[in-house]
Amino acid sequence: MSKTKLPSNEELLAILDKDIATNFGEGVLREVDDDMLNKEVIPVSPNMDIWLHGGIPKGSWVISSGKPKCGKTTLALKFAKNCQDRGMMIFYGDVEGRLKAMNLQGCAGLDLNPNKFRIIGSRPGNILNAEQNLEIFERVIKTFQHCLLIIDSTSALCASSEQIGEYTAFARHSGPKLLAQFCRRNAHTVPVNNNIVWCVQHVMANTSGYGVSWVEDGGEKIKFQQDVKVRAAKVETHKDSDGNLIGQTTHWQVLNSALGSPSEKKAQTSIKYGHGIHDERELLNLGVDLGLIDKVKGWHTLTFLNEEEPTKINGEVNVIAFLEENPEITQLLNKQVREIYGL
Repeated sequence: MSKTKLPSNEELLAILDKDIATNFGEGVLREVDDDMLNKEVIPVSPNMDIWLHGGIPKGSWVISSGKPKCGKTTLALKFAKNCQDRGMMIFYGDVEGRLKAMNLQGCAGLDLNPNKFRIIGSRPGNILNAEQNLEIFERVIKTFQHCLLIIDSTSALCASSEQIGEYTAFARHSGPKLLAQFCRRNAHTVPVNNNIVWCVQHVMANTSGYGVSWVEDGGEKIKFQQDVKVRAAKVETHKDSDGNLIGQTTHWQVLNSALGSPSEKKAQTSIKYGHGIHDERELLNLGVDLGLIDKVKGWHTLTFLNEEEPTKINGEVNVIAFLEENPEITQLLNKQVREIYGL
């Protein structure tokens, strides 16, 4: 008795391909392609990139959280500038209505051309509620590909029922539920369209007496969507010789990375007031730590240049100024730092 010959995988796949394409659209059933394996990675800052294993790939959901004035908005805008350098459109969801000229002008290189940077937010006589904000955000990431959407902040989302209702101690904050719905509805849109959604969250004091002292205000569901999460843990200020505040160093906990294993690592970002994230200061510290810059009693020898007569500069301020004035040398230092870390 002869056995019935079964169709091969190739024949079955041809039938299935045609069936799915007819009913659900071309390309739904597909091979593993370069777009899936080689997502473009956008850097954040020299030090942060080390602990993020290179930066943030397109198609990611990002959360940055922390107390007020820790540098959350500054970090997001610096990342926006890096995205612009790679041709990405920027949308800034000003949910709080607190974005100031100081924030925008304090981010060196950020292009505010309306074809490259747009703000989404309330206007006089038209105060947007959470539902409206989220609907606009959804339309943005479904219309555009390769764009960055910053939501500042998810903690400030105020539902229509809260806006029009009476003041009462029993009113419940429904923003997190709406945000959870937004995440579920757009979970696939962001990676498929190669967009990045950066959510800024506040941390609030936990007065319950149970668990950690500070908690993120924005709901739990968004945590299941995140690819990258960083939380500001501590801030140290910088002063000039006259005692004036000129910047700060923010210590971050890298709680999740899209390119590496989940772990609680620590990164630092330097902020120069009026300039934004200070790459040159971060690179100087990394260069000294890695032996690319030899520091002896205030003198810095730039050994990474491999010169016959090594460049020597006295004082940290002068080294930073030299790097700022010579971007090609700064790029070379950054390249060598990344190579040492295998980025």
